[in-house]
Amino acid sequence: MVDVMVNVSNFIAENPRQTDGSVNGCTLSNGQKVQKALRKEIRMISDEERNELFKAIRDMKDTSDYDYIATIHRLAYEQGGAHNGAAFFSWHNEYCKRNPSLALHYFDSTLDSPLPTPADSVLFY
Repeated sequence: MVDVMVNVSNFIAENPRQTDGSVNGCTLSNGQKVQKALRKEIRMISDEERNELFKAIRDMKDTSDYDYIATIHRLAYEQGGAHNGAAFFSWHNEYCKRNPSLALHYFDSTLDSPLPTPADSVLFY
């Protein structure tokens, strides 16, 4: 766990953000202001948004960043920091800040729960 925390600290140091002190005053290292993102259900995203999402995931997998982030996420979940309590939103907001133009979409499993066979979901076509 210590190695992971050192790596997280290094990542934060290498990806600085600045703030003017206001609620919406955070600026990314590329100069763009952090803005609210519209999160859509995965079935509602456009082809372009889907392509951007899949490209981002492929790029992360190619550099092993995806596995690194998944490990951090798993460890935070196991320790109760990522999914329980007040830290949920602030912890997951860090994902959203990496690409200000790409929102993390969500999957509404209740839309598929009435299906007799999960493989019948439109997500697999």
